[in-house]
Amino acid sequence: MTKEKVSLSKPWQDFSKWEKKLSADVDSPMYEKYRKEIQENNYLVLEVFQQYLKEKLGLSDVVVRRHDENIDFFLNEGALYYGLHTPDKAIYEISDFLGDFFPRKAMWASRASLKQNGASLKRFYNFLYEMDEINENQLKFVKTSVISGIQSGLEHIEWQEELLEEWD
Repeated sequence: MTKEKVSLSKPWQDFSKWEKKLSADVDSPMYEKYRKEIQENNYLVLEVFQQYLKEKLGLSDVVVRRHDENIDFFLNEGALYYGLHTPDKAIYEISDFLGDFFPRKAMWASRASLKQNGASLKRFYNFLYEMDEINENQLKFVKTSVISGIQSGLEHIEWQEELLEEWD
């Protein structure tokens, strides 16, 4: 896998800043502080991700906005729902996010939106790879997680649709 050079700056703080804080207990008084710090840092990452999508990939504003919204929901809702996760550690939440969290928590969840979220995650983690935030093995893990997560998510959505049909 060849890595193209990206000439974008990194205004965000290194994810390792939170390495020891990620295990903070939910009941800890510092938990919310760390969560907010991670979210603020995520917004800085998302700003550059938008720039990457526009300038490097040449995507339209509509497509950029959709990817941004999808990744914002993943990073700042899904990945932070069960604990503290920086974007590099959130790769381990992708399958559960697509397979369970998204179909249950996103009122707009559909087959199409699930697949769009998978595409957004692939683009986002390709971006992080090109920015040297994750390595090639992590990128491969992301791609595998997206595939399995979408499959589980489609089954979850199908199950929800069957329940709704039974109630009609």
